[in-house]
Amino acid sequence: MQISRRIPLLTLDYQAVYPPDYTSTYIKSTNHYGLGFEPFLAVCPWLPYSGSRYENSWMTASGHVTNQRFHIDLGSTLILRRIAYNNSHHDGYNTNVGVKDFTLQGSNSASAFNNLNYATDNDWTNLSTDISSMLQHTETLDGEETKYINVNGAGAYRYYALKCANNWGSTQYMGIRKLLFYV
Repeated sequence: MQISRRIPLLTLDYQAVYPPDYTSTYIKSTNHYGLGFEPFLAVCPWLPYSGSRYENSWMTASGHVTNQRFHIDLGSTLILRRIAYNNSHHDGYNTNVGVKDFTLQGSNSASAFNNLNYATDNDWTNLSTDISSMLQHTETLDGEETKYINVNGAGAYRYYALKCANNWGSTQYMGIRKLLFYV
């Protein structure tokens, strides 16, 4: 599935930025459940916030509920200032799959971007954020529940990574419904 449409999205003094394309070349994760749960689906701004998580979110393979990496190549060096997210849910249920504790990292190294080993932090810089845990999506709410992560004093990086330490309690999966990046 290759989609290269861009949707401009402005919020106050932040400007949304997108990868050059929505493929595994620009968006990677340690693993994913299979077709319909690829990591690039979580960054597609036009996919719905409600309904099934199938073909609308990233979700790990069964049993992978800790120590996952999610990488994005924005195509050029940018100073990231904010991330908007909607945590995982399926028709408003199964919200314990959503990412909980995370670390945000930046890099300008293509080899770092391509290395998805959770423990390997070579050529990555940990970035300061105003939170270290994503909020769980509200159970029974089948729709948008956008939350924000402010990035404090980051340098300019081409590659960004979310190191996802754990989820909200699921023993089966970890996932994110939507991630949007802002400069």
